This record gives sequence, structure tokens and C-alpha cells, in this order.
Amino acid sequence: MLLPATSPEQEANRVRALVIDDHEHIRDLVRMYIQRYYDDIVTVVGTADSMPSAAKLLLTTEADLVFLDIDLKDGTGFEALDALPAEKRENLQVIVISTMQERKYVQQAIRYGAIDFLDKPILASEFKSSMERAIEKVSRLRSIKERLEAAPQQRARPVVQEGKIEIRMMSHSQVRILSLHVSEVVYARAARNYCTIVVKDGTHYMPSLPLKHYEDTLLHDGCVRIGRGYVINPVFFTFKFDPVDNGILAVLPTGEELAVEPKYFDTVRGFL
Repeated sequence: MLLPATSPEQEANRVRALVIDDHEHIRDLVRMYIQRYYDDIVTVVGTADSMPSAAKLLLTTEADLVFLDIDLKDGTGFEALDALPAEKRENLQVIVISTMQERKYVQQAIRYGAIDFLDKPILASEFKSSMERAIEKVSRLRSIKERLEAAPQQRARPVVQEGKIEIRMMSHSQVRILSLHVSEVVYARAARNYCTIVVKDGTHYMPSLPLKHYEDTLLHDGCVRIGRGYVINPVFFTFKFDPVDNGILAVLPTGEELAVEPKYFDTVRGFL
């Protein structure tokens, strides 16, 4: 019986998997499970049985997911991952294949971005549970990347910020009213019934009014909301993908990072 041909779009959407283990029966078992349960969405694009061959495979093959044996016959799976550039490693989902004795490497595996563990012998139920998690993470990662890369010609640019906000500050039992240009504001953070406003010289102001009192002016003059508690001025930030949580981070020149809540991804996409 002839199977229907897959379209280029369907092929592009498939999860590309690598299997690295020095036992042939484990490699065959993983391939069998993939063919049995995920043949419509996952393709095994390469296998390796040693640390050098694994490092070469990881470097030369585009993959979304790797099944990684910790204890290879001539090294470790972690050493193979070390061959990858940081960006490529961050975009790779890792399912560790281990024995119970190798569970001492759990913390190290987590540092290498492992999303799950499969104990030998690999049970079908545990394999399917790990795969569902991996497929979901790959899907989320691709969705975010598509948003970041979409329509570059339509990317937004910060507008000229001419508005002002007035903040009331208590000083020695007296009220001082300060006028700040929106162009000077780096970010404003909500804090119960008041807020903190940080300006470009590093000064932190804590007016006695909540963030919503200033929000309309800030947003009108080019600031953007990145979460329920933050309105930021994109002039002072860069944005990057967060591989740990499959999210977006707003990064200050100081290195301070603010997480963008998922509902605001489309809002900040234009500044990437």
C-alpha cells in the first residue's frame, strides 16, 4: 500500500530526533517506539554509539531532540554536548537515558538542560510521557521563534517620547512634585498601592500612587507593558529568547533581565 506523500510544510514541522547510546538494542528500541507511536510527527535523523561520533553528529545535524546516554564507552554524553555552541545547545531538548546507578548525575543533567529521564530498561509508558513533554516544548520553541522572526519589515520602532509624568514624593513631611519626561523613564514596576519608577541615571522614585495612574501616559509615549507588574521603555532594553522557559527576556545594559509574560509576547515582538 502506498502511503500519501508528505508536503514540504509537513516535513518542516516534524520533530528531528537523535539517539545516542552505546548499546544497539537501546537505539533500536527508541527507534521502534518512535515509529510505533510518533511516526506521523517525529523523524530519527541520526544515531551514535560513542562520545566522538556523538559530538560529530550533534555538530553536523540539525535536531530538535536528543536521547542521550550518560555513560558512553569512551566518555559521557555531557562531553558530547560540550562540543555544541551555546545557542545550539540551548535550542536542543535533551532526554537522558540512564540506569538507576547513574541518577547521581541528575543535577548535572539538569544544568545541561535535560527535560526528562528514561531508566533502562525503557518502558513504553514512560517513553510516551517523556515524548509528549518534549514535543510540547519543541512546539512552543518553534512558535516563539516564528513570532520573533515574522515580518521584519513591519517591526516597530520606539517613538519620540515627549510626554511627562508628575510624581508626588514625600520629603520631611512635605510633598514634592517632580516632573519626569517619559524619555527618561527606564521602567515602572507596580508595588501594591504605589510603584517604583526607575530613570536612566539610576535613580529610583517611589511615588505614593499606583502604576495605573501613570500607565496611560507611559504607553502613549512609546513604553510597553511586559507583564502585570512592569511597563518598560524599549529604548533602554534589548530582547532575547529564554531557552529555559521558552520565553522572552527584556535585558537592561546592566545585564538585569525581566521576564516577558506570554500574553505580551506579541507586544514586544516588534522590538526584536
